[in-house]
Amino acid sequence: KPKKKQNKKLNVLISAHCFTDAVHVHGTKNCFSDYYDWIDYLGKMSLSKKHNWLIKLHPSEYDDNLKKMGYFLNKYPSLKLVNKNTKNVDLLKKIDVVLSVYGTVGREYPLFGIPVINASSCGPHSGYKFNYHFDQIDSYHEAITNLENYIKDFKIDKKKIFEFYYLRYCLDFSFLFNSKYINEINENMRIKNMHPHSVSEIWLKDIENSVRLDIFDEVKKFIDSKQYRFTANNNGNYSSFIR
Repeated sequence: KPKKKQNKKLNVLISAHCFTDAVHVHGTKNCFSDYYDWIDYLGKMSLSKKHNWLIKLHPSEYDDNLKKMGYFLNKYPSLKLVNKNTKNVDLLKKIDVVLSVYGTVGREYPLFGIPVINASSCGPHSGYKFNYHFDQIDSYHEAITNLENYIKDFKIDKKKIFEFYYLRYCLDFSFLFNSKYINEINENMRIKNMHPHSVSEIWLKDIENSVRLDIFDEVKKFIDSKQYRFTANNNGNYSSFIR
């Protein structure tokens, strides 16, 4: 079990990713080519930086991940595996900093004042400052070498964390899905190999203003309703708001 915080050593949690997951799903602005290189780098750092280095395996395909992680645990004895049944909430009072590539811990631990340092600048949280983001090995190395400074300088921004959470999990409606233009846009993107940014251009230039006004009216009704979730019925040809 993780030891309680000590005065001299930091408790560093490596929140491991599933080794078989898509490492470039968010883009290629990463410090490492894959999760293996990332863990190997941290293992090397554990030999010189005398922290309490803890690894929490990703729950997806746990046993298979454990077999792969076993190689690093044997290679770097300073890395200690956290018990399989340990939840993130169990670690809140024991962890000083969390290391990830772009995992969900990025919106979990900062809410409780614990900084997360990502080895990527293209993850789901990269548009926000409640994580530290790095895509160059030199700057990432500087951060891992001086974790104390990043812990000291970290500031909680709960409002932005909740804003991210809402946009990521509570907004279930695509505005364009409620218009006749969506099929045309999809077809153009397929045939003409259009860039996704073109959707914004179509929205601004080609869609009738009356359609936009109707959608804005629906949004206003949602805001006035004080409901928590903006959802849609997708059973028909086009999505419609659920009242």
